[in-house]
Amino acid sequence: MKGKTSVKRSDVIRAKIKTFARLNYMTHILRKNAETVKGIKAFNPTGKLDLGSILGGDDELAYKY
Repeated sequence: MKGKTSVKRSDVIRAKIKTFARLNYMTHILRKNAETVKGIKAFNPTGKLDLGSILGGDDELAYKY
């Protein structure tokens, strides 16, 4: 086992659960604020949302728009 880092299986599962919960939250926010997201993307020259704006929640999206 030389050269391998030891990571507990429980830590790996915990990280996967956190990732899934984050993606679920972002999907919920995107569905709930679809029109706002369209408006923000229309105003942005690249046509994309800023990094982290979805994870900021409803308040962050309302502030951007």
